[in-house]
Amino acid sequence: MTRGEMVFGALQAGLEGETGVSIIFFDFEGSDEMTPIRGTGTAELTEDGSLEVEISIHHGDEIQLKAHRW
Repeated sequence: MTRGEMVFGALQAGLEGETGVSIIFFDFEGSDEMTPIRGTGTAELTEDGSLEVEISIHHGDEIQLKAHRW
């Protein structure tokens, strides 16, 4: 079990997840602009070195991010 935190804009949450070789699957619980939220997500390191993140808020938004090194 892996634990951590994420902050994205006004969203703040604690994470618990399981890791693989290049991916983490996680559940989170926290708040977004003082509204309680929970959901699931993944973060994967791709072959080109970028990081692809998908976040799904229960009864809410789905967020997709892709980060590259500069």
